[in-house]
Amino acid sequence: MKLILYMDVYQGWKPEHCCAMPNPTWAPPVGGKRIAFDVVIPDYLIAPHVDVKVQESSTAREVT
Repeated sequence: MKLILYMDVYQGWKPEHCCAMPNPTWAPPVGGKRIAFDVVIPDYLIAPHVDVKVQESSTAREVT
């Protein structure tokens, strides 16, 4: 399954507080940027009781 996720970054942003969303309904922060990145999750990992870290190496791009 391929997902497109969005994340807002801004001055003072800390990675430990990041959160990626599949469908943000708010505007990007003033002075910040919204980036998008693709995540591919193998179908066999999509199940109700799976909690597995997936190695992802995609490139983020700015969304305007």
